[in-house]
Amino acid sequence: MDPYDRGVSLAAPSSVPRIGLPPEQFAAAFPFHVAVDADLALLQVGSTLRRVCPDVRPGARLDQVFRAVQPEGRITFEWILENKSRFFLLEHRGSPLQLRGQFVALPGADTLLFLGSPWFADAADIAAYGLGFEDFAIHDPAVDLLQLFQASKMALADAKKLAAKLTAQRAELRAVNERLRSQEADARKLALIAARTDNAVVLTDPAGLVVWVNEGFTRQTGYTLEEVQGRTPGSVLQGPGTDAATVRRIGERLRRGEGFTEEILNYGKDGREYWLAIEMQPIRDDDGRIVNFMAIESDITARREAERVLKEEADFLEQARRRELETGHAIQRALLIGEPPAAVRGVAIAGYTEASQGIDGDFYAFTTFRPDCVELLVGDVMGKGVPAALIGAAVRTAYNQVVTELLAASLGRGDLPRPAAIMNALHVQLTPRLIELDTFVTAALYRFDLAAGTMSYVNAGHTAGIVVRAGGGLADVLGENLPVGVVAEELYVERSEPIGTGDALLVYSDGVTEARNPEGMQFGEDRLRAFVAQTCALDLPPNIWLQVLRRTVRSFVGSDEMLDDQSAVLVGIRSLAARDGGGPDADDARQLLDLPWQAARLEPLRRQVAAAAGFLGADAANGLVLAAFEAATNVVRHVAPPFAEASLSCRILREAARVVVEIWYLGDAFRPGAEPQPDFSGDSDGGFGLYIMSRAVTSVAHESPLPVV
Repeated sequence: MDPYDRGVSLAAPSSVPRIGLPPEQFAAAFPFHVAVDADLALLQVGSTLRRVCPDVRPGARLDQVFRAVQPEGRITFEWILENKSRFFLLEHRGSPLQLRGQFVALPGADTLLFLGSPWFADAADIAAYGLGFEDFAIHDPAVDLLQLFQASKMALADAKKLAAKLTAQRAELRAVNERLRSQEADARKLALIAARTDNAVVLTDPAGLVVWVNEGFTRQTGYTLEEVQGRTPGSVLQGPGTDAATVRRIGERLRRGEGFTEEILNYGKDGREYWLAIEMQPIRDDDGRIVNFMAIESDITARREAERVLKEEADFLEQARRRELETGHAIQRALLIGEPPAAVRGVAIAGYTEASQGIDGDFYAFTTFRPDCVELLVGDVMGKGVPAALIGAAVRTAYNQVVTELLAASLGRGDLPRPAAIMNALHVQLTPRLIELDTFVTAALYRFDLAAGTMSYVNAGHTAGIVVRAGGGLADVLGENLPVGVVAEELYVERSEPIGTGDALLVYSDGVTEARNPEGMQFGEDRLRAFVAQTCALDLPPNIWLQVLRRTVRSFVGSDEMLDDQSAVLVGIRSLAARDGGGPDADDARQLLDLPWQAARLEPLRRQVAAAAGFLGADAANGLVLAAFEAATNVVRHVAPPFAEASLSCRILREAARVVVEIWYLGDAFRPGAEPQPDFSGDSDGGFGLYIMSRAVTSVAHESPLPVV
């Protein structure tokens, strides 16, 4: 028993038999009751009410824990007595709980008893307060009402679900009826379209035999339904010009029950050829079985004819473009690309240029001052195409003019104009014009003086050259000057490097290092230097070495189409012996000859080999000439050139008692099997080359220092 619960005993006057309940039994009978004294202090509280509202306990004031909702008013003892015959609705101040009931004045005492019950609108509210039906008095009608209300609510919910289901079924039925009406309308439209369209419509059975055609089919082919019914369309319409591969594809798709689109050449009843675009689809029943094939066939003869004409025009334009590019390339080689000098002893030179637009602004030129002194000018005009090429040609012309003028001025002195003097004179002549044209030229001038053993150079903003030392070391040669055409006050400074036998210089344009692969990555200077380091010890002829570089860049880019112009020149120092005076130098024992990739232009090989091998005697020399020519012919006949202007290199090595001829090329390596034997049957193409070579010379070897060389 709550220590604050003073208890209330219900008793009748002394003349009436006494009836009373202990507080515990009264609280069980009325679990939501409260008893208050004249000061509104709570004397006794029902057990369930105390559990739900802990602040409603004996000792608390009624007006502090409840407020009157009905009737409205301020709760006082007198106010309750005045309204005790009325229905009361009290609301707990600490929660939404409302109690409905009646106040009863106990006789003979200033005590009021409120007999109430919770006011719930939904059975779910009972659980919200942690109550069960056992927390209510048995005689409390609220429980029955709530159960009835809950049952009514569930019945209403079921009724709503049933109504919603019926509504959805009615809507679905209306939609089905609407679809049926739409399908019937579409069917009528399709029938009308099929009858009146210019396209042919063909319906076949699962075996591909015609069961129906529309009027468009008859207009297109000349055949009526009666003439084609029960036959395959191909047996009626295909002819000698029909592509057999297309017919096989159609048959295979029909056998697999698949739809397809094809274009095919057919023949009308009058023999007229016409092109069709066929769209064929299978028609299946509800079980997925094919019951028909339907084909819609459009006459595309006019379109195919237009495509043929356009292709012919495109081919003509492509041929014209190629001729233009070839002409541009020829002009570029004539105006921008200098031929390596043949009169300089002890030096091997090769170069290439590749234009991104058929013709470009990359250029290089050579000037031979003495048999042991040669100068190389390389340059790159900002921009591409014909404008850049014209400026490049103008720079070359100005260079030749400047060199001529400076040589004439130095005749009395007996010395050569220095590279710095040439570059500064070129700068004075060109820069004002280049500034007017809003362009510039990167350039570099390299002079190889074998007598002095030096390489003097001036770099005007061009990419750094790479010096490859005979021992394998690499060094960059780069000046500090700006390109020609940037600043009128620029003064170009000359530098010098020692050179020796076996050294080489690689100069290149930025189109080589800035070439990009599909991921956008540049070939880069590091990759170029790594390539140089890996290949410099292989003793490749300069022309072959540059072709390997070019192929490596193309492989990196993944395409033959270059976004920028490329050029590169390799100068190899073979010997400085001539500077010491007298006696044959290494050129007498080691000769290089570049040959076109054309069998009809290999004649220089005969003469060069014959001259080198003459001291061996006529028979040996003739045999070597025959074998060398046969080897070169085999290459150009059986190996595809890697580039349009690719060439072979022939290296002739003359020793004391023998001559070795090497034919170098890019392509697949040739590895012969057993001893070659001649084929006299006439059934094979050739068959004598390897046999002749093996018998004409002392030995034949096939070597591949690199996978592509």
